[in-house]
Formats: sequence, C-alpha cells, structure tokens
Amino acid sequence: MKVMKVADIPGIVPPAHYDLISHRILNTSGNIGNIVVAWVCMETPGRTDLHSHENTEHLFIVIKGELGIKANEGEVYVKPGEAVVISPGELHGNFNASKEETEYIVVNYTLTR
Repeated sequence: MKVMKVADIPGIVPPAHYDLISHRILNTSGNIGNIVVAWVCMETPGRTDLHSHENTEHLFIVIKGELGIKANEGEVYVKPGEAVVISPGELHGNFNASKEETEYIVVNYTLTR
C-alpha cells in the first residue's frame, strides 16, 4: 500500500494547457496498456486547446467547481459528482466554467489490443 498527498506530488502543466496544474498520481505502462491518473486544479480562466488522442480514452471526474468540455457532440458542463468519457480520436477541449478553481481527476488510458 502506498499513501500519497496530492500536494506532495510535483505539478506539471501539459503542453497546450493553460492556468492549471496536473499532479500525476499514477503513470504506468505494462502488458495491458498505459494508464495515467492525475488530480488537476484549473484556475479561472483555465483551458486547453482543442485536441484529440488517437488511441487514448479520457475519463474526467469533477470534484469541485464546473468543467466545461467542447467535443464532437457539442458542449457540456460537468459538475461535482459527475463524470464524462472522451473517446479515442474525439476532438475535445476543456475549460473552467466556474468563477473559482475547478478540481477534477482525469484518467487517461490506452489499452493494448
């Protein structure tokens, strides 16, 4: 068992992401594929550019605030206790739709087929 404090995990700002810090809780690859789990704190007016990932699926779980997501099907607003999945190859971008900081967990996974 390994207990971690998110505040002790170094934060990064991924390319084409603005006004946010991503703390990668789990970043592993193996026989089943690659999995990255990150706790993200997005300031107002944090956002990402529209982008897609050819083989990676995203799961966003909102903890605090409101996360806006633009995708192929339109725009949605995800609130605490709600989650959304972005499919591989789907054009998407997210933004802080709250007047305060938005926190969410993102799970990125690429399964080996």
